[in-house]
Amino acid sequence: GVFSALLLRALRLRLLAYHFGIPAAARGQLASFFFGRGVNLFFPFGAGELATTEALVEGGAPAPAAASAVFHNRVFEVLAINTFLLAGFVYLGWEGGAGALFWSIVLVAAVVSLTRPLGAPEPPAFGLGPLRNVWTAFNGRGLLEATRAVLSTPRFAFGVWLLSCAALGLEIVGCW
Repeated sequence: GVFSALLLRALRLRLLAYHFGIPAAARGQLASFFFGRGVNLFFPFGAGELATTEALVEGGAPAPAAASAVFHNRVFEVLAINTFLLAGFVYLGWEGGAGALFWSIVLVAAVVSLTRPLGAPEPPAFGLGPLRNVWTAFNGRGLLEATRAVLSTPRFAFGVWLLSCAALGLEIVGCW
């Protein structure tokens, strides 16, 4: 189950790379995904995404397109997680979902407080203290722009979203 989820995630990166016009062989793009996943096992804070981007560039991809494909790969992961959270909240109802939602927020707040964003923070669109830190740490503006860009091709976005949900579902079933 978990290996199948990884294969689907690698396929998602392949589809996004093709969508962004990266002229590379499927084997190289899939290998770049697994190289990045391997780097993430040893180094925290997204070093694997940088490794995946560099592997795509070494395979002949332009750097902006490679970075965009890797970033959108992460955006679809976030969208799949949000889909599962929303479905779980609807299924469990307020009483069953409130606890999970509360602890998810506590977990996100803890991660954000431990990993401050590097560089100059962007001015937030709103002034709520803890939400401002979450918005900045997760590059809220970039996530919104990336989501809008992908939604400009609705069929593609829907297919990749479905693939993302299937990968996350397989991972949950495999770990359970």
